[in-house]
Amino acid sequence: MMTQLTNMLVRVLTEKRIIEKSEKEIYRFGISQLLFFLMGIAASFVLGILCGMFWQSLLFSAAYIPLRRYAGGFHAKTPGRCYFLSCLLIVCVLMLLKHVAFSVTAVLVLIVSASAVVFIKSPVASENKPLLDQEKVWYREKARRILLLEGIVAMALTFFSVKVASCIAVAIGCCGMMVVLPMFIRHNTGTEK
Repeated sequence: MMTQLTNMLVRVLTEKRIIEKSEKEIYRFGISQLLFFLMGIAASFVLGILCGMFWQSLLFSAAYIPLRRYAGGFHAKTPGRCYFLSCLLIVCVLMLLKHVAFSVTAVLVLIVSASAVVFIKSPVASENKPLLDQEKVWYREKARRILLLEGIVAMALTFFSVKVASCIAVAIGCCGMMVVLPMFIRHNTGTEK
């Protein structure tokens, strides 16, 4: 279905001469990526509504997505798996936020420990998303800036609302987990990089 929608959009753009025929594949890839991204955002919001945790879903996504984009880490082999695992992550995060009463200390420990992991390890390239040396430098810088901003905001929020701060802390924690996950997966499968 996604492929059909992507192909239809590319065909319309080509017929209306908005894009050149020689650029069809580039646009096909870009539109496909955009549609999967929008589906992920929509799924996050829908899952948040279904769990009665819309604002938590929104805040988690707002912190997780930009940091994850530049920190890198585990990537599923197919877009379908990525979508499924992203939905599973959102549900697990929302259940964690719903059923665990985070203390200020727990939030601060999570922020500091996960931030250290992301700061040291990022960016982590994957088989599906390799990075050139220049990109690594740029991604590392962006990830660290986002991490610093999110860490400061989350720590400041602990004085006002631990529930709000815990959404950002868990987002940083999930990014830390995704950054180290490829080390364990490679180790268990015996593949080398």
